[in-house]
Amino acid sequence: MKNERMLIAFAVVLGLTAALLWLPAGWLSIQAAPESDLHVCPSGCPYSSIQDAVNVAQDGDVIKVAQGIYTDVHNIASLSTASFTATQIVAITKNISILGGYTTTDWNMPDPEAHPTTLDAEGLGRVMVISGTITPTVQGFNITGGNSNGLGGIFFGDVGGAIYIMDASPIIASNKIYSNTATFYGGGLYLKNSDAIISNNLIFGNSSQNRGGGLHIRDSHAIISKNTIQNNTTGNYGGGICSFWSETTISHNIFKNNTSSYSGGGLSLYGVGGMVNGNIFMDNHALYGGGIYVSYQWGNAPTFINNALVNNAASKGSGIWVGGGQPSLAPGTVTALHTTIYDNQGGGEGIFIGENVSLALTNTIIVSHTIGISVTATSTATMNTTLWHDNGIDWSGNISRTNDKTGNPSFEADGYHIGSDSAARDAGVSAGVNDDIDGNYRPMGSGYDIGADEYVVCKIYLPLLVRH
Repeated sequence: MKNERMLIAFAVVLGLTAALLWLPAGWLSIQAAPESDLHVCPSGCPYSSIQDAVNVAQDGDVIKVAQGIYTDVHNIASLSTASFTATQIVAITKNISILGGYTTTDWNMPDPEAHPTTLDAEGLGRVMVISGTITPTVQGFNITGGNSNGLGGIFFGDVGGAIYIMDASPIIASNKIYSNTATFYGGGLYLKNSDAIISNNLIFGNSSQNRGGGLHIRDSHAIISKNTIQNNTTGNYGGGICSFWSETTISHNIFKNNTSSYSGGGLSLYGVGGMVNGNIFMDNHALYGGGIYVSYQWGNAPTFINNALVNNAASKGSGIWVGGGQPSLAPGTVTALHTTIYDNQGGGEGIFIGENVSLALTNTIIVSHTIGISVTATSTATMNTTLWHDNGIDWSGNISRTNDKTGNPSFEADGYHIGSDSAARDAGVSAGVNDDIDGNYRPMGSGYDIGADEYVVCKIYLPLLVRH
């Protein structure tokens, strides 16, 4: 059956990848009835500079950019302040759409893979600034070479290596954001006071000295969805993403091989909660919290649903590290439903719970750790329906357990999809979750499956490397 499932998945990839990978649904809505089209190309078009086209655009206009490499960095003094310098390839302060991947012979159907449109700041400034109460769209670009050094952005540091977003709610979709750097926060992107949607991007090889190698999110209600966040680094919080005092929704992303020198190799959630749903955390590294680091206060705790943590590494909390605030703040309960935690190394804990934490887990797989879960004396973990297998020690500390299960989850090669003979099949309880990490309906059999994956006969899913 496993071979059959692999053949079906492979056939689907061959048939669908070319058609779907760079054509998300957003293209259709963006193309509908623009006020005006403005064309940009390296030569022979009305505009050779994206900024020149933006300067004349009106709200509702669509700027279409043809294949080429655009390196023209501009300083816009009117946007600069005492703590912020507006030096970038393009600054957006209007409700417009900027789309890449066109050719000068076809301005109707973009193809960013075949016709790459690259914005390269060459280390001379940011690539993009988006500012004001606006909702623009940026889609289909390679965004690289950004550097925030000396450009400020907050009163004590330089932030937003590639894209700096302030007080705006843009859609940033289907871009490749890579090899950018920030001397403080947000090597790839920095969001402040933003309800941005960051979707279907490949965000890789970015770096920051302090927080958010890939993205830093501050005081925002952003949606971060269906991105691949890979090979980003930071010196402090969140190799992939740092969400700081933000009610962020982080759903169906792949976090792979990100590194933080301190905490949160894949993801760091600090201060308040948010929703983390359907993500894969694989091969991330940190000192604390190889996959995920959570430090929350004031009763606003995050919720985790359908997440898989595989082969992450840290000295404490190889999979997940969770800590709370002061006892007087009475922090709320962190909730985790249908979580798969497998083979996370370093210190060897699947989950480490620090001071003043309340954690409630339901339908959890914890497999192949030195210690499955470790809880300090001032904290509690309440565990309902946990599948334990091949741990040196399953649990230690202040833990309340009901409905424990044992047995092999029979993972497939990716470490989180379960096989037909899995001990997790039909062994879970209803937790109010009606789908799984792939969007398949729960339950599929005679009961709910434990962990992030719900087993489906002849299941079809895109392999890890093309699921962004």
